[in-house]
Amino acid sequence: MTFKATTVILAAIFASQVALTAVSFADGKKGKGSSTEISFKADLSPALDVLGDGEASYKKKTGKKGSEEKFKGQVEFPVLDAAAAEVAVFEMHLARGGTEYAVCLLLIKEIEYKYQSGNPVPVEIEAEYVVDVSQKTPVSGTPTLKQKVGSCTVGGVAGVPAVQDVDTATVFQQGFAGTLLTGTFSANHGDHDDDD
Repeated sequence: MTFKATTVILAAIFASQVALTAVSFADGKKGKGSSTEISFKADLSPALDVLGDGEASYKKKTGKKGSEEKFKGQVEFPVLDAAAAEVAVFEMHLARGGTEYAVCLLLIKEIEYKYQSGNPVPVEIEAEYVVDVSQKTPVSGTPTLKQKVGSCTVGGVAGVPAVQDVDTATVFQQGFAGTLLTGTFSANHGDHDDDD
């Protein structure tokens, strides 16, 4: 074998090792697979002359071990009576193409009092209501539902609503007619390398 041929073979072997190393780093951490995550968010705006605002979000992460879904909703309203605000319950209705598919109950998280300097009477009282549910579904096994605050039902069964792009969220107060807040979900998609 000539010197030139040996140099070419050694260069080819070295280059292939560099290429293999680069590929293994790009695929993830030490051979672990990648996961896919989708997320949707809706900003909730007042309907008619109602004061208040809020937002709702849904995330789903799928990897080789299974999937995890999270749904959160949060609304805030100015209130006149803190005692009545503590027992108020709000519902967030989710719909796709005009057809309702899920209802979430939002419960009181906190009541915030705002004061002016030197005045013991609050100038503003604001109440925040939330729902926070999640579910882990392993590839093989039983799904685990967690209802941290509030709850959601999908088709009458407790679960996490699988929100899609342009679904709508509408907020009502139990015992009162009329829409308080409404919004439309928009999508953010992404693929992420992860430890799943």
